[in-house]
Amino acid sequence: MVERVSLGRLSTAAISPADRFDYWEHSISSQLQPVHIQPVNPRATDFRAEFVKVDAHGTMIAGGVLDPVRSEVTRAHAHEQDASTLSLGLQTSRSLLVDARGERHQFSNQTLLVQSDDEPTVHTHSVRAPMILMTVRTAELSLPMTVLRQLMFRPLPLNPALRALLAGAAQRSRTALDAVGFSAYLHGIAELVLRTALGQQPDHSGTAAVRRQQARDVIRARIADPSLTTATVADELGLSVRRLQQIFEGEASIAQQIRDARIDRARGCCRTRWPRTSRSPLSPAAAGSVTTRTSPDRFAGPPGWRRGISAVDADGFCNSRRKTCPGRGA
Repeated sequence: MVERVSLGRLSTAAISPADRFDYWEHSISSQLQPVHIQPVNPRATDFRAEFVKVDAHGTMIAGGVLDPVRSEVTRAHAHEQDASTLSLGLQTSRSLLVDARGERHQFSNQTLLVQSDDEPTVHTHSVRAPMILMTVRTAELSLPMTVLRQLMFRPLPLNPALRALLAGAAQRSRTALDAVGFSAYLHGIAELVLRTALGQQPDHSGTAAVRRQQARDVIRARIADPSLTTATVADELGLSVRRLQQIFEGEASIAQQIRDARIDRARGCCRTRWPRTSRSPLSPAAAGSVTTRTSPDRFAGPPGWRRGISAVDADGFCNSRRKTCPGRGA
């Protein structure tokens, strides 16, 4: 049996004005990506938005229009993602400001926004304007994630032919098409757009910013490896340990980033296996009762917390074969 594309509509038209922000936040978070939404104008009493969304075998393309709004992918939400998808966004007016990686950029109808789901970002739409959003699987692209990250969160010039290609894909998706074939079509468009954008960018492969991002990618990919060290990361990048440390001078060291990532993984393990309840050692009272010297806000946890760093298996879950587990005590 042929699998067809799935067509869906998101609209605030039938929702009470008082509930439209909550409705839109829930709809976008459950069907696109987790976001926190706020009005650009705090005095706004209404919010209107409408999107037509098409899902096709792991890919998605959506087109629509929305009122001025501020949407944020928080650091907590980003940490829960795995960069398995890549989003390409096209605005139809000079109306979008994007804050990410400590920088702010403005996007227009002549520039493309590329982003993954595992980095925090803030989008501010200053006027009501149409937009197109396409999501594809990173595993289906020929470009490695290290290269893709060079393109993210920066305005990428998009020529008229490619803009028309994206707009046409959004229109053609609303018909009864084969899902597998249309998914391949969207991946092909993404490949063409990204490679064209990459060809227009200067070579940054040796810059410190790219090397730092490559190092973070290695840490993210190999965090379950107990032998992961600064030397391991340096070897993966073809650098000396000294050179890698120089690149991160003034920032958290590689060793600190590995440690932080393992603790974040352990925290996620505890939340998955032992949700916060009145009896749970991760209750607010217990979690706030113990701190560490390094960073009380970040590493607060119950006795036995540090054992969690070594009790996380390759899938990110507590190792049930151990007699102890993070947050559970002996």
